[in-house]
Amino acid sequence: MSHSGEHEAATSEMSENIRDDNSLDDVYTVEEAVDKLGFGVFQVLLSMFAGSIWLVEALEVMILSILSPAVKCQWNLSDVQEATITTVVFAGFLVGNSLWGIVADKFGRKRALLLSLVWGFVFGIASAFSPNYYTLLLFRSLLGIGVGGGFLGPAYCIEFLPVWSRPMIVGLLQLCWAIGSILEALLALVIMTSINHEPWRWLLGISALPQMVLVVLFPAALFRDNENLKVEDFSF
Repeated sequence: MSHSGEHEAATSEMSENIRDDNSLDDVYTVEEAVDKLGFGVFQVLLSMFAGSIWLVEALEVMILSILSPAVKCQWNLSDVQEATITTVVFAGFLVGNSLWGIVADKFGRKRALLLSLVWGFVFGIASAFSPNYYTLLLFRSLLGIGVGGGFLGPAYCIEFLPVWSRPMIVGLLQLCWAIGSILEALLALVIMTSINHEPWRWLLGISALPQMVLVVLFPAALFRDNENLKVEDFSF
């Protein structure tokens, strides 16, 4: 049996022993404690936060179908160069998915999540000021690394949700992705038709702003010191 399997078996046996001991009736596992606390204001805010992260991820994915043709037209790119603009973003995703998982394990999901949002914002704005094709590729690949940390939002959220609510919340998170895609398409429709000179730069910059909005607004409500949290924050 692997070390992980032995640990799980020992944890399971310990939990059973606790339940069998009549003197420890009020002792819970972490999962049982979360279920006992229920679904309250904290869970609502956390679910909104996770949904917003998927929404801003959708913005950065949807923009790829708009950015590449616009840049190709302006800079006279080849088909291969056009496709590379999208490719480097997903290559960044691949790196970011692994990188932010390591950062989260070492420094915590909260710090890793907020840092990934700041990272995505910085290189999203930088992309808007790219002076040439190769600089754009660099900034978009680095943006992909930042957006690749978006999976931490749902992972962080689900840990605090009672079991019965998880399927519903995951479904709503998927809805947020769809909403983000629609919003990006509408934003592109407005910007690309109303700005004559390099509208794609404005689209890149505006699409990056929501990431910083999340960093500024949500931590104050969600990530307070544990000593200030009360049971009433976790259940209606």
